[in-house]
Amino acid sequence: QTISCCSEMASQLRNFTTVIKKLGGRDKVNKWIQYQAKLLFYILTQMDYDKSTANKFKSLSSGISNARKVDRLLKSSIEVQKALDAINNNKADEFAKYLTIISALCYAAYWWTDNKIFLSRIKVLDNVDVKATSIRGHKYWLVGLLIVMYLFVGKMNKLYAQRRELQSSNDDNDNQKAIREIDNDLYLKRIQFIGYCCDVLVALNNSEYIIKIKGSKLNDGQYGLVGLISATTVLYRMWPATR
Repeated sequence: QTISCCSEMASQLRNFTTVIKKLGGRDKVNKWIQYQAKLLFYILTQMDYDKSTANKFKSLSSGISNARKVDRLLKSSIEVQKALDAINNNKADEFAKYLTIISALCYAAYWWTDNKIFLSRIKVLDNVDVKATSIRGHKYWLVGLLIVMYLFVGKMNKLYAQRRELQSSNDDNDNQKAIREIDNDLYLKRIQFIGYCCDVLVALNNSEYIIKIKGSKLNDGQYGLVGLISATTVLYRMWPATR
């Protein structure tokens, strides 16, 4: 039993190191820690726990948030490339093509504002209104994200249609295998959609549109929980055992 336990630990550690070998994986691990720390700060504050301990979690969350911005420098170029690829794609549906271009440009604008905020915080850029820039950037992100979700639902609907078609045809082994593959793909896509919904809440909060909806912004506990769920959905999908 001890050998089996050690083998399982080694397997899970290998899965973890496989995830953090990639930049995206490390970023999502850091995001998970960032929002976990924010949530713990809120919980400890509500419990009237030692303030110095609670503030350490607040500092950890804030510090990781700023540190994650380093890897986003020039990330706008990736979105510009996506827009150019969509423009040059003559096989895609025209409506989806233009939506992809708009979404990519919105994301590019969001990453650009994120870069400005980071460079301002490390005193490279002067006279940057960080709050206004952040609000504007998250408005771009919200628009781009909603378009991504719309296109994503379209892809899911196509998978559902393929599944129905396979179910109505001959019930052979190949069909059953294809259905199982689609079911697994749909399961991971549902997890991904939950992550998108959490990201929408963050974007609504940081763009301050949420004030118009519920009268106030999310508190640290709500914000931390939403971000934590978002990071968890990505890590779950990246975890080798679930792919």
